[in-house]
Amino acid sequence: MSDNKLIKFEKGLIKRVEDILDLTDKVLIGDTIPNAKFYFERAEKKRHDGDYHGAIADHNLAIELDSHFFESYTYRGYAKEKVKDYYGCIEDCTKSIEIEPNQSDAFVGRGNARYHIQDFIGCINDYSIVIKSNPSFSTAFWIRGMCKENLGAANDAIEDFGKVIDLRGDLVPSAYVHRAACKLSIRDFKGSIEDFTMAIDLNEDVFIERGVAKHQMGNYRSAIEDYTTAIARNSNAEHLKFAYDKRGRAKEEMRDYTGSIEDYTKAVEIDPTFGMAYKNRGFAFKELGKLKEACINWKKAAEFGDEEGLKMVQKFCANLL
Repeated sequence: MSDNKLIKFEKGLIKRVEDILDLTDKVLIGDTIPNAKFYFERAEKKRHDGDYHGAIADHNLAIELDSHFFESYTYRGYAKEKVKDYYGCIEDCTKSIEIEPNQSDAFVGRGNARYHIQDFIGCINDYSIVIKSNPSFSTAFWIRGMCKENLGAANDAIEDFGKVIDLRGDLVPSAYVHRAACKLSIRDFKGSIEDFTMAIDLNEDVFIERGVAKHQMGNYRSAIEDYTTAIARNSNAEHLKFAYDKRGRAKEEMRDYTGSIEDYTKAVEIDPTFGMAYKNRGFAFKELGKLKEACINWKKAAEFGDEEGLKMVQKFCANLL
């Protein structure tokens, strides 16, 4: 037999052995005939080990053997969520709830999947049921609060984030951040600043966000201090460009147009496509009486999609560019 034929024969033999072992795995393991519980337990081990596709396959076998095994539907749904099959997760968790309504795990799984597909109302409904059965589950309040924040229901979200803070745990720093953002959205500047400060005390890097709250409150000097701290602490280009832009705007409010231009220049050096910073630099040049330089910047802003920059070009720059 030639080497190639031998290799081909060996590969075929190995495949046959693997097929036999797979069949044996499904029919007989040692002296134990696998039942639904066996496959469920093996599936859960795989899921906890991060083998989500393997977990789904074993839960399939468990359900084939026991079509009313609600836990297998639930945790197959969990595994499907991990592989981004959100609709599959919702279907499995719904089936689990139909079989056994008096549980919370399937509502958690379905709520998470609904959050991912931005069905925030469905997510709120699921987590409200979870909270009713477990009122000390801080993560449930957290996710429900996030849904409410996404829906623009700031006051209701504030209440849920407050509950997360009351219950303590790892989510407290982020709860302060999101509660602060909700308060800012309803113009509760004082409350927002207080919450951002609590988050900062818990090592959350939200100096830009607190600066925005101070800025909107009219406390420009203190806002500049926060933006400056953010610049000193950050190496992330996206954060830096916004910090420079916002500090430039605060300086502009204080009529420090030269200082604001310096900050806008830093922002566009970091991101040469940052239309908003070009537009704002244009406004600062206009305040200094340098309309041609303003028009050059507004034109640049318009090139990068800034509509207000385009309007300024049309209004002021017809004879200057």
